[in-house]
Amino acid sequence: MILLTFAYFGEAQSFIKNLALTKVDASLYKNELFYLLITGEGSEYTIKRLTLFLDLKKNEITKVVNLGIAGALTSQWELYSVHKVKTVLSSTSEQQFSLEGEITCISTEKRVTQVAESNLLAKVADIVDREAWASAYVCHNFKLHFTCLKLVSDYCNFESPTDQMTLIKNANTMSEKLFSSCQTFLN
Repeated sequence: MILLTFAYFGEAQSFIKNLALTKVDASLYKNELFYLLITGEGSEYTIKRLTLFLDLKKNEITKVVNLGIAGALTSQWELYSVHKVKTVLSSTSEQQFSLEGEITCISTEKRVTQVAESNLLAKVADIVDREAWASAYVCHNFKLHFTCLKLVSDYCNFESPTDQMTLIKNANTMSEKLFSSCQTFLN
């Protein structure tokens, strides 16, 4: 089975609906081909929840796919475009993970809201999120194949970053776009 991981229900809602996943518990859904785990925001929650799940189900999982939104660190990336991550970095660890993809993602402990911080991160990455590195780290430890796809939700390097309420309001649209972009990947 393939394990799909998301930070939030809002990011996952189109996958739950379109893949006809049934709820197992508050953060876990499944069907005959997929598990879907809502990890929560940030590396701490992701490491804890993903490790706990894999401790119980590792023998059933063939691949882990982290999906969700990310902020672009430059205007080079089109809003709502979906990209496969090639390199996962962390703002707090030197360990990095190489994948098959086109874009570099850096995971941070806090949301990036300052232009100076986003400009600094843009020197090493294309997009920023909070969970990709933690997911890659856990999968590396469990020796599982890991893939990461991110939808560009907003631009982090401008004077007025997108507020959290706007992201929540647009969650369904972003989830639908992410799901439609992943159709061939999931089949």
